[in-house]
Amino acid sequence: MLNITAIQSLEVFQTIWTFTQDYLSSYNATEISYKLYESMNAITTINSDFIILFIIFFMLYIAWSISKALCSWVWSVVKFAFWVSLFVGLYWLWVSVDVQRGNQEIRITAQKVVSGVKGAVREAVINSERDEL
Repeated sequence: MLNITAIQSLEVFQTIWTFTQDYLSSYNATEISYKLYESMNAITTINSDFIILFIIFFMLYIAWSISKALCSWVWSVVKFAFWVSLFVGLYWLWVSVDVQRGNQEIRITAQKVVSGVKGAVREAVINSERDEL
């Protein structure tokens, strides 16, 4: 195991600092920092352009997905409403035909009852006339 003390690590940093100063003393520090800034700025600009394009296409995709989902939902609701109205219309037609049949049956039954009552009254009148004679 390595046993590195704080003094040894500071000595390593001091050595690195010394080598760095010796190496960079031959260059203009301002020029180096400016070139580094320009290169980083160019990289950031390129990346930011791509990021902006990515964000734009991502937002367009989200908008397209939402609009597609809404259109699909509206179309489903329209189809559902069509089928419900079709079934309600057919049920109403069936009930109205059944009611007409029922009305016709009631009418026939009423005619039978009336004719039966007329017959009964006629027989009663005839029987009462016979009894009187």
